[in-house]
Amino acid sequence: MTRRPATARFPQARPPRPWSPPVAFELGKPEDEDRLASALEDGEIRTVIDPIEHVANGLFELRHTERRDDARLRADFVRNIVDQGPAFGRWWLFEWSGQLVRFPERDDLRALRTFRNRDLITPTEQAILYSATIAVFGLSVGSNVVERLVGSGIGGTFILADMDIIEPSNLNRINGVFSDVGEHKVDFVA
Repeated sequence: MTRRPATARFPQARPPRPWSPPVAFELGKPEDEDRLASALEDGEIRTVIDPIEHVANGLFELRHTERRDDARLRADFVRNIVDQGPAFGRWWLFEWSGQLVRFPERDDLRALRTFRNRDLITPTEQAILYSATIAVFGLSVGSNVVERLVGSGIGGTFILADMDIIEPSNLNRINGVFSDVGEHKVDFVA
């Protein structure tokens, strides 16, 4: 008896979803709560990421650097933030990934991300660098530059330019994975 090889039927490959700005939700505002409930019901949200305790601990260290070892003060501070429930901060829906993520407010987020820079550059220098507009042309190697600048709190606005899509040969320079092949480099980096 001869066996014929099985043939699998794969669904038609979808092109990557182009980047779009994330959608903000401010819980406590009825219209935002309704939009969020609709996104949950429609299945737009596949994952909820809520690092609130990490955020609260980071804010404690930022605001009480000299007393960061005071366990009772830390516990009270963290509990005060956690007890605010979902209304603390802002929730962002990244439509292309289906992730809903809670962030602290903009100034707190920037302060948390750049807190460790305090021994490298002054707050005045940080403010100047944050307000800079940075243009990056060519995102194979340039994507790494953008990641480092954003991670360091440098650049408030970025202008990205590259007409290409990610090819397998770009994965040695772009911090992506094989499933990113075919995506526009600009969308990937954004």
